[in-house]
Amino acid sequence: MKTITILTTLLIFTVLSASTLFVGQDNSFDYQSIQQAIYNSVSNDTIIVYPGLYYENIKIIEKNIFLGSLYSITGDGGYIEQTIIDGQKMDSVILCLESQLVTIEGFTIQNGQGIDVPEAHWDTHRPLGHGGGIRLNNNFTEGYIEINNNIITNNFGYNGGGIFISGSKVSLKGNTIFKNSSYNTGGGIYYTAFNFYELDPGEIYFSNEAKNSIFYNIAMHANDIFIGDSGRMFDIPLAMATYSHNDYLDIACLDTNFHRRTDVWLNITIETWFVDEVDADIYVSPEGDDTNSGLSEAEPLKTITMALHKSIGRVNLDINTVLDLNSTYTAYRDY
Repeated sequence: MKTITILTTLLIFTVLSASTLFVGQDNSFDYQSIQQAIYNSVSNDTIIVYPGLYYENIKIIEKNIFLGSLYSITGDGGYIEQTIIDGQKMDSVILCLESQLVTIEGFTIQNGQGIDVPEAHWDTHRPLGHGGGIRLNNNFTEGYIEINNNIITNNFGYNGGGIFISGSKVSLKGNTIFKNSSYNTGGGIYYTAFNFYELDPGEIYFSNEAKNSIFYNIAMHANDIFIGDSGRMFDIPLAMATYSHNDYLDIACLDTNFHRRTDVWLNITIETWFVDEVDADIYVSPEGDDTNSGLSEAEPLKTITMALHKSIGRVNLDINTVLDLNSTYTAYRDY
């Protein structure tokens, strides 16, 4: 049933489109870069990307397109890991502006770092911008941006390491969003209903049929998901979360002073989780492994990040639990 839904979605776009453009990394394809195909597309076109590692920072501006990998036409999940868009830590991997109907489906989206977009956001004084993986700024009250069945990982932004959403209607289905980080808020996802014109067309929908997995992201506030809205209830069903429960350090709706809002209700359901907290000393070593228990010198973790996640109450790691203070420790926020 899941595959039928995906193929039906693509069929609708294909019927309405002027053409289908194919992208691949050899000369047999009309387009060797995704951005080149987007430049040559018109609204309602479909762009299908063949497997490969694409070092690109993609911009979709004022176009309604379907952008997918071979997963979109085969239902084969292996194509998601094989079709990689790498932002090279130079900009957001995908920037979508003023587009009413866009689908992004079936990619691994990695190594993005948000930079400021003066025409799209008010924070032009900040050298570091928002949305390392995907940045969405739109002003339409009709139509959704669909982010479906992607792996979004190792991205960084001031807000919204994985995805930054401002004033957009967004639907999230079947994505795995993990190991992203932000300097401020929303390591995995940052969502605000308001856009830079201070209008309120935004909406976010988390699929219950094809649940997202959003876990092991880090930020100063709201590690996994930040909700910036008021007077609403949000259903957030997750296939995997960081923990078996949510204590508002990971998924939260906060006001401008980073206090929990009392006029927003989060209905969070969690099927499984990534980290089990422990109330014990935790050991870390460069020769360790984050799949170890971390409870003895014989089974140390590899990263301080994992140690902090496992430590019950999220207290600072005692320096005496680190095995070798002269060694370099790996963490996924390496920007």
